[in-house]
Amino acid sequence: MLYRGGETIELLTQYLQPALTKLMELPERLYQLVLVCDLKALALISDLYEGHFFCLFCKCHKNERHEFKEAGQKWEERTLKFPWGLKFIVQVCVLHLKMRFVECFLRLYLKTLLVDVEKDIKVQQLTECIRMFTSCTTFNF
Repeated sequence: MLYRGGETIELLTQYLQPALTKLMELPERLYQLVLVCDLKALALISDLYEGHFFCLFCKCHKNERHEFKEAGQKWEERTLKFPWGLKFIVQVCVLHLKMRFVECFLRLYLKTLLVDVEKDIKVQQLTECIRMFTSCTTFNF
């Protein structure tokens, strides 16, 4: 199923309810659910950020994400919980991540080009042109 609605748990649940009802009637061994979404959507529909955790796979506290465990030590494993009581194989979509990288690199590149007196006018014109591209509608310089 492909969901194209608003990003709220209520709207998503309403959309998925008929399919979820049928799935819950089947034995788990008959199907595997794969959830593909970005981190924002995953955080909306799971307990990703509850308890100040940072990682999808372990209970690494977000304030400790830069610390490395000594050899043999591991973070406690984690399984995300979803409001529907189902288990999903989670695949994170990196398209938005790639778009943010491109946006940052583009911004840095433009800064190296725009060093003259008419900089503000050129920045405004370039920003308007870049926003015409589908994946860059929110681009800011």
